[in-house]
Parts: sequence; C-alpha cells; structure tokens
Amino acid sequence: THHEVEAGFYIVAFAGWLLAMIAIAFFLGKKWKNIGLLCTAMDRVSRGEYAVDSRRAPDNEFGLMWLGLERMCRNLQLQKYRTDETLDYLDQYAPQNFECLFGKEKLQDIAVGETVQMAATLGMISVIDKDTLLTGKLQGQYVQYVNKLMELLFSQQESGKAVFLQDGSNLENVKVIFQGETQSARTAVRYSIDCMEELLAETEDAYDTNPFILHTDQFRCGLAGGSKQVYPYVTSMEMDTLSRYIDELKRSGARVVVTEQTWQQVQVQGRRIGYVASPDGDRIFWLYEILDACPQMQKLGKLKNNELFAKALELYYADDLYPARSAFTEVVRECPEDGIARWY
Repeated sequence: THHEVEAGFYIVAFAGWLLAMIAIAFFLGKKWKNIGLLCTAMDRVSRGEYAVDSRRAPDNEFGLMWLGLERMCRNLQLQKYRTDETLDYLDQYAPQNFECLFGKEKLQDIAVGETVQMAATLGMISVIDKDTLLTGKLQGQYVQYVNKLMELLFSQQESGKAVFLQDGSNLENVKVIFQGETQSARTAVRYSIDCMEELLAETEDAYDTNPFILHTDQFRCGLAGGSKQVYPYVTSMEMDTLSRYIDELKRSGARVVVTEQTWQQVQVQGRRIGYVASPDGDRIFWLYEILDACPQMQKLGKLKNNELFAKALELYYADDLYPARSAFTEVVRECPEDGIARWY
C-alpha cells in the first residue's frame, strides 16, 4: 500500500543517514585521534620533554605536522645536549658552592661587586712545588701528581660542604672554605686529616706532603671584575701572613697546622708549636700542630715527648736559649722525626 511504501522509504533514508553519520564519526575520530596525539606531544615538548615516540605518520597534513614535530624535537635535543655539555665544561672553571656563601641558589645570582662577611674556617694548601716544576725534574710525573692531589682534595667526604678557590694561576695557596661559626672548624680539621691520610698513603714515596693551615675567623668574600670576566675572592690578613710560613712548615714535616681560634673549637690530639707575627708586628698568631694527621709512629713519639716539648718552647720564648736548646735536643733524640723540635 501507499503507507507501506512511504514507511519503507523512511526506513531506508534513516538507515542511509545513520550509515553516513557512522562514516563521518569514524572519519572525524581518526582525525581527532591524530590531533589529540599532536596536542599531547606538543604539551610534553612545552614542558621540556623532547623525546617524541616514533610512530608511522599518516599520509596527510597530520602526518606532515607529526614529521615536523619530530624534526623539531631532534634539533631541540641536540641543542640541549650542546648547551649542557658547554655548561658542564664551564662549571669546571667556576668555584663550586660559591653561591652558598652568599645564600644564593645560583652563581649567576651574585652581582659583580657584591660582598658578604661571614664566619668560616679557611684552609690553605700549597699544591705546586715551584722548585720541582721550574727545574723540569720529572715534570711529566709531577704534573700527574698535582692532578692526583687536586682530585684527592675534591673527592673527600666533607668536600661537598667546601668552597675551593685559588690565588692566581699557579696553584699556590689553594684555599678551602667551610662556612659556619661553630661547626666549620671541626669539619675543616676532619677534612684536612682525611686528605693527609690518603695523600700519605698514595704519594709519600715520591713527594713531600704539603701542610694544611687552618684559621677560623670572620672573612669577607665577594665577586670582582667586569662585564667580560669575574673573579671570586676571599680576603684574610691572617692567611696572607701564615702563607709565608708554608715552606718552613713543610720542611719540618708538619701535616695540619691550625691557629688558636680553630684549636679552641676542636677536640683532637695536638700541641702548641709557637707563634708568628703579622708584617706590622701588631698581631701574633699562636699555631698548633694536629698530631692526628701524623703517621702513627711519629704521632706516638711526639705525644710521648709533649711535656718536654712544651717546656722547651716555654724556655725558648722566655729567651732562656741554652736550656731551650738542650730540651729540644732531648726531644729530637727521643723522636728523630720531630721536625719542629729539630728546627728550634
């Protein structure tokens, strides 16, 4: 009948419309899936994640966009690698943890000309032996020794709390700074003893050990320079004075020597060995030898004669030179390796 024909027509039309909608939905689903993948990948790239999953790109405009995104990510990864490599290289020339002295997060946050005063313990060790280096004796082996010594300084357990600086370009008077008013002295002494123990184990047969000198005080540090280059620095009249005695302390066999300000804050075995004066003569600095840094037999010999050494030192500074000489001679007779007593 007419109504049945009309109903059939509507059914066929609806079925055709439904099939068309399904086809359009399938087509749009594929399109939106590609758009969703692109959006997810671009969001990751915007967050600094440049690793894009490798996939077969469709042969349409979305495929071209995906290939373009992959090329862009590869270029960004290459640039990031080169940038990181350059920064790692430059970081070797910047003093590690220097920004911590200023309470900053990055070295770049310190302005040129900015200074700060702080409580700290400053250690100093002379790495280069000028006589060995300048005369060329075993120069290749000596440079290897210097590299080993610097690596040893950087590798100790306490080195993560330290800031390393140097004066000039000759590795004389390398400075190690431990910040803090109460704990810095103990940390610095422990670090110095550990360095000396390892250094003695590795190099005592080839080179004399350079002594560590430690001083606890208020120091001023800063960043000087201009727009092209900057120089971090720490100023200390006391350390400038003490640096003049490094060679004498080295010849005497001293390993770790501290000033009275450091000595008062540590609990280690040691002895007073005398004082040095500032260039103007206005200040004197009493020095103490840390015996825990000495080889075991030498340490025991010095401890055994500690009272006699103290008495000899008292006589020396009272200008009773003949009795002092006799007392020091007795110390050397009992402990021939006591270079300080031998020097007196």
